[in-house]
Amino acid sequence: GAGTAARHTRSDIVAWLDQAALGADIHEPDSLPQAFQLLQQRIAFVVEELKSHVREVGGDAECQTPMLAVYPGNGACYRRHYDEGSGIKGGKFSGVPQAYQSLYGERPKRRCTIILYLNPFWREEHGGQLRLFPERGSPAVDDPPGLWQAGDQHWAQSPLAEMTSETQSNARVQGVDVAPLHGRLLVFLCNNENAHEVMPAWRPRLAASWWLCEGGGA
Repeated sequence: GAGTAARHTRSDIVAWLDQAALGADIHEPDSLPQAFQLLQQRIAFVVEELKSHVREVGGDAECQTPMLAVYPGNGACYRRHYDEGSGIKGGKFSGVPQAYQSLYGERPKRRCTIILYLNPFWREEHGGQLRLFPERGSPAVDDPPGLWQAGDQHWAQSPLAEMTSETQSNARVQGVDVAPLHGRLLVFLCNNENAHEVMPAWRPRLAASWWLCEGGGA
């Protein structure tokens, strides 16, 4: 669909790759444009592996319509947030900017985020790294909407729990930066855990995102 920006929280431009945009059903790869068929088939394989082997995802999860996000450069960023968290209740947004609500509307509860980066020739000085805080947390009273403080609960369940105590401490405070390298596929749980932010991008930055949702996708 048409690109939209929710500037209170983020300064990228997004478009949903739905049937209107693609002229085909995303859940039927054979009906997709040829350039998109192989990609969606591989994503479908990843989804099935996650459903089979990651308990938190659940076998009944379904993939939401993918979203394409373009950060045009000039410092475009996305404030720290959860893809699914305590600020979202029953598919409705609570305590977040109106622009954020109008962008997403009501939707099934997300369990897992999948991001594919599409940035040939990316270099560190281009910025746009995803800073991930690998913990579970809840909204802090003093934090503005979309900027939530992670707590210590369930830290031991993080894949990064094998870090040394010093590295864990640094990750809790500073986060772990993931470079948006071309072809990199990033997957993380998002039900009130793994807060993240997109650091300022100084060159155009492109990513496609899928979400595995409770009770099916939009």
